Amino acid sequence: MGELVHGEPLGAEPWERWLRHRFDLSADRLQDLLAPPGAYVDTIEVAASWTDLPALYHEVKAHLAGVADLALCHFSHGYPQGCCAYFTFLGSAADESGAEAAYREAWRGAMEITLAHRGTISHHHGVGQVRAPWIEADMGGWSTIWQRVSRALDPQGLMNPHAVGGLGAGAG
Repeated sequence: MGELVHGEPLGAEPWERWLRHRFDLSADRLQDLLAPPGAYVDTIEVAASWTDLPALYHEVKAHLAGVADLALCHFSHGYPQGCCAYFTFLGSAADESGAEAAYREAWRGAMEITLAHRGTISHHHGVGQVRAPWIEADMGGWSTIWQRVSRALDPQGLMNPHAVGGLGAGAG
């Protein structure tokens, strides 16, 4: 792969550094970070092509670092086309409303940056309520098909109303 992107061999040092530091975020440190009443933590997994992934990674990581106390990322589920970027963020605020505002801002930025870099807002964890505002942008024209299938299967909108895909009443 390195030849495809004109990469240069870095030797064993990056691998050895990773081995030495992969568990540096200890349970004790996590407990300290999550102890305050306004603490929050979550993961956001997105996916993008190898071409778009570097900019997406740097921008999402910078955004999360500006909102949360700690922002991490690892990559998984690699394919010839691209891979999943799995971000973890955590922080605390003076109160619950401040924590909720920071949490929502973390998600907003991550979703908008991902879409701006032609990524998809979920690789394999599903959508959920938090991603609902960005589903139509992510699905493009497929959202109309999703709505039609959903209405055909559940014309009264009884199954998880207002939730599936964030596409409104009767969407599923």
